[in-house]
Formats: sequence, C-alpha cells, structure tokens
Amino acid sequence: MIPTNSNDTNTKSVRDTKTIYIIIIVLLIISNIVLYLRSNDLDHKTEQQAILLISTDSSKQEVENEYNAALARLDNLISDNKQLDSLVNNKNSELDQLKKEIKKIVSNKNATKQQLVKALELIKKFNAEIRVYEDQIASLKKENLDLNLDKKDLTDKVKKSVEENQNLKETIRIAQQLQVSNIRLLPLNNFSILNKNFETKKASKVDKIRIYFDIDKNKITASGNKQLFIQIKDPNGNILANAKNGSGVTTNEKGETIAYTLTKNIIIKSNEAINDVMIDWKQEETFKRGVYQIFIVFDGDVIGFNSINLK
Repeated sequence: MIPTNSNDTNTKSVRDTKTIYIIIIVLLIISNIVLYLRSNDLDHKTEQQAILLISTDSSKQEVENEYNAALARLDNLISDNKQLDSLVNNKNSELDQLKKEIKKIVSNKNATKQQLVKALELIKKFNAEIRVYEDQIASLKKENLDLNLDKKDLTDKVKKSVEENQNLKETIRIAQQLQVSNIRLLPLNNFSILNKNFETKKASKVDKIRIYFDIDKNKITASGNKQLFIQIKDPNGNILANAKNGSGVTTNEKGETIAYTLTKNIIIKSNEAINDVMIDWKQEETFKRGVYQIFIVFDGDVIGFNSINLK
C-alpha cells in the first residue's frame, strides 16, 4: 500500500507542474499579444499625428499665401488711390482689425487647424472688404470720367460759342466798317501871287499833297462821329510825321501801335454816302522824288489805299 501512495503523490505533483507551465505560457502569450496591440496602436497614433502635422503645416502655408495675396491686392489698391491710405490705416477701420486678427494667427507657429480655418474665413472677409473699395473706386472713376467728358463737352461748346460769337462780332464789325472809294491824290504848287493852287508832279515844286476820297453808304454803319487815320509814306517807306500838323500814334483792338500822319473826323449818317472828303498834307522839307503811298485807316483796319509818283 505504501508504494502505491507514493506513485499517486508523484503523479499529482507532475500534473500541478504542467498546469503552472501552461498558465505561465498562456500569460506570456497574452502579454505578448497586449504588447503587440499596444505597439500597433502607438504606431497608428504616431502616424495619425504625423499626418495631422503635415496637414496643419500645409494649411498654414495656404493661409499665409492667401493672406499675402490679399495684402498685395490691398497695396496695389492703395498705391493707385492714395486717398484710401488714411482710411485703410485708420486704427478703427474694419480692414485694420481684420489684418491684426489674421496676422496674429499666421504668426502663431502652433496654430491649430481650427484657427487656420478661422484665418481663412477672415481672409475671405478681408477680400470682400477690399472688393467693396474696388467697386467704390471703379464707380468714382466712372463718375469722374463722365464728369470730365461732360466738362470737356461743355468746354468745347463754350469755346465754340465764344468763337462763333467772336466770328459774329467780327462779321458785324466788318459789315459796319466804313468803305472808302475814289481816292485821288493831287500834288499842288501854291502860286501865292494869284493865291491859287496848280497841280504839278515835279517834286521840287510840290508844296502839299491834297487827298480826296468818298465814303460809301452803309445801312449797318451807325451814325455819329468817326475818326479816320491817314498814313503817308515817303519813297523810302517812312511814315511822314509832324506833331504840329497833328501826327501821332494810336492802338488798334489787338493792342498794336499804329503811327499816323493825319487824322480826319467825319460825321457819318447811316445809309448815306459822303463825297469829296478832303485833307491836305504840308511839310517843311522839300518833297522827294519817288512814290508816295497813302493809307486810310479806321478801327485799326486799312480801308483805302492809293499812291502817286513825284518826278
């Protein structure tokens, strides 16, 4: 009986040892499985974090690009329209506030994806504000263009009206101008014994040149006293002048100076002619041989001309 009990005890001991080994093996297997799963989970999380980091960096670059493009757009707008500079840079302006918020996010190296998304929304709003200014400027430019066109059109009309008015005045002035005709020049020698004048063309014997002319009738010419200026030029082209005989200078409407030898005042009646208007020119010096020219001037215009050759 004693040997039998010993065998039973040994058998039981072996069984217990096997059971312990099995439990240990199972625990090791379970431990390895847990470690493996944990390792895979950690790798997955690391991969996800890496992907998120790459995505975040990409989004941040995108935000910076969008922001820089918006700033460039605004700079161009300001450079072309200096009057907006003070408005845009005003601390209370919405654009300035938006710039500050966007810059704060873009400057943050650890900005989250949610913050970057917010930055993109702010940039959209920023661009929308710029668009408002662009539309306003475009509208103002169109209005200015329209005003300039209207101003140019008005200026052209005024200029044309002034020119037409000047032309009309000039036409009326010319129409009212005195018309002189039948100008005659008589070189005379005064025969004192007989107290008579005799016509001669010998220069050395000429004492004076008598000028006759007619004034034609003109319906438009206003009645009243008219002053005529007479220029007499010697053979050398010099205007004869002697203050004692009434010589002097006058100016026309253009401000030009006109020298004259004689003046003649005439009473004009509208639509009536005057014949044989007479005026004499005497000089202390002996008349020269050659051609003497006579010009009759009224209102700055030469209205009559003739000449005579003294021998």
